[in-house]
Amino acid sequence: MLQWIVENLLPFKIIDQDELGVFLRGGVFKKSLEPGCYFTWPYYDSVTAIKVTLQVKDLPNQDITVDGKSYSVSGSITYFVENPRKAILEVYDFDTALVNKALEVVCNAKNKTQRGMTIEVFRELDKVCEQWGVAVTNFQFNRFVPCRVIRLIGDGIVVD
Repeated sequence: MLQWIVENLLPFKIIDQDELGVFLRGGVFKKSLEPGCYFTWPYYDSVTAIKVTLQVKDLPNQDITVDGKSYSVSGSITYFVENPRKAILEVYDFDTALVNKALEVVCNAKNKTQRGMTIEVFRELDKVCEQWGVAVTNFQFNRFVPCRVIRLIGDGIVVD
């Protein structure tokens, strides 16, 4: 209860040193905010802050097929928020959108090598994330290993 009162009824909002924010009045964007303390009218004004420090997001394991061979891959994306207005107002949840886009690009990659796929994923993410106010600084595969496929044929087991 006390937390709700502090967050919603006090007329001051604080943007921490590692954050940037946006100021909305009546639901309409008014300005971007730097770190500091800001006066707001309760229920009429709102301030939303977002971390702008370098962040790393891990991709879940995923199985892909390249030239008829199965691979188990996972990776990580390093990024930071460049434009808080776009990151907060243009996309609902850029963390989830970033992971989903990376997984999509990995599945649809034209390159057949790990290095080629890494470059392709990085370029595509960088292009898309610019629209979201997010800058991707690195993409890498943490795991890119062949899968063993086990098939049951009749009474025997075949391992590829």
